[in-house]
Amino acid sequence: MYTEMARVIDALRIKGQLSGEEGTCLLDLLDLICAGTSPELNRALEQVLEVPGNSDTVEIDEIIKGTLMGTDSKSMEDVAQAVGIIRELNRERNRILSDNDKSGG
Repeated sequence: MYTEMARVIDALRIKGQLSGEEGTCLLDLLDLICAGTSPELNRALEQVLEVPGNSDTVEIDEIIKGTLMGTDSKSMEDVAQAVGIIRELNRERNRILSDNDKSGG
């Protein structure tokens, strides 16, 4: 699975669908997830991906992406801090989505 995912990420970089920085970030995340060194990060990302976003959550989704890209995956302190930020952003994201559901929008 790891090799196949790495190939997909590399192919997307070659096609220009991912920047070099985005591809590197995804490979670093793949390393963390496959190594199992940060189950908290894995859970936080699963929670974000559980519920699709919408046009009202694009900004939060971009902040989550920026948080991941700015995280040093080799520093467990950085990763733990990113997990906290992602969880907080996801709570706000879910609140927005819930408010949209309640208002029918």
